[in-house]
Amino acid sequence: MVNPNPDESLVVSLSDVLSDGSSVVVTADPPPTGDCDYAAGVLTVPAGGTATCDYAANDLAYSDDASAPTSNTASFTLNSILYSASDPIEWAVNQIRENATLTDDEIGLNESLTGHTQAGTYSFGPYTGLDSHTCSSDRADYFVGGAYTQMSESITNWAYVSSDGTEQDRDDATTTWTCDASFVDIYKTTNGQPADPTKDIGFVLYNSVGGFLESVTTLNHGHTWSSRPHSSPVMSTPSARTPFLRDSPSRSPSTAAPC
Repeated sequence: MVNPNPDESLVVSLSDVLSDGSSVVVTADPPPTGDCDYAAGVLTVPAGGTATCDYAANDLAYSDDASAPTSNTASFTLNSILYSASDPIEWAVNQIRENATLTDDEIGLNESLTGHTQAGTYSFGPYTGLDSHTCSSDRADYFVGGAYTQMSESITNWAYVSSDGTEQDRDDATTTWTCDASFVDIYKTTNGQPADPTKDIGFVLYNSVGGFLESVTTLNHGHTWSSRPHSSPVMSTPSARTPFLRDSPSRSPSTAAPC
């Protein structure tokens, strides 16, 4: 501020606000070392002199630098006349955690996330990967207490976002898979007729690599006769039904890396 009067000091109440309405704190630096004689909101400019004052504005209420204030306006009233002047704010770039890394050990993901030119929320991905689970080939795992039981398992997969060597965020997703045993139906006939249920005709099942799976018999699984109204008797074909397991059956769920 300039005081053109060579004879008297200029004493005014000074206000200073940013373009978003935020108030600032004026830093006093009075003579003889400085030229900002400011106290309790009142600025004194010596006769024929000038006053240059620094100011600070902390804890501004914005989260995106695009919303930051762009100018500073100082005002005072003299002889009932309002005087004011504005000046653009020159911001210095101070990028904090502008880059990050997304990792997911379950699917081997290690992705650099770049391009953060301004503060704010950014979207990347989605990132996906394949994972697999090999179902048990042990018959006993599917028959608990003699009753057939499906095998269901799940895995919780975690993804992490880190920057500057520090974890900033994490998220998880759960994948569930079900393993089923398969079945084979064996039909036995003798001379074109269903096997006699009183005969014990046995079969042995092996897998593709020669491993023993199951022994079954036709005993008590022979043919039966039934009749339907107004129709000829119908004979049901005997069968011996037994479960068998594939060689290393598997399910391959697709696991997503949340972000």
